[in-house]
Amino acid sequence: MSEIKLCPFCGKRGILGQTILNYYVVRCQNEECNMIVQQVIGTTRDEAIKTWNTRQIEDALRSERDEWRRDAERLAEIIGEKPIDEIFSLFHQDIADKAEKALEAHRALVKKEGK
Repeated sequence: MSEIKLCPFCGKRGILGQTILNYYVVRCQNEECNMIVQQVIGTTRDEAIKTWNTRQIEDALRSERDEWRRDAERLAEIIGEKPIDEIFSLFHQDIADKAEKALEAHRALVKKEGK
C-alpha cells in the first residue's frame, strides 16, 4: 500500500477509512480544515490513496522541472567543460559575426542600387 500524502490544504495527515458499503475513503484528519468536508473515495484502498495523493499542479510543475533539467543536461553535453565566460564570448562572437555579414550585405545592396 502506498503512503498517504499530507493534506494539500493544511499539511496535516490524511487518514484512510472504509464506509459501510465497503468503499475506501481518504480525508484530512484536521477537523478544522476545509478539506475535511471533501473525501476521496475509491473501490480499493490503493485507488483511494492514489487519488488522494494526486496533485495535478505539483505533478505538472515537477514534469516541467524535469524537462528543464533534461534540456540543461543536453546543453551541458554540447558545451562540454568550457568556462561560462568562454561560452558567452562564443555566443556573442556568433551574434557579432552574423551582424557583420548582414551589414556587409546591406552595404553591397546600397552600393548596387546607387549605381
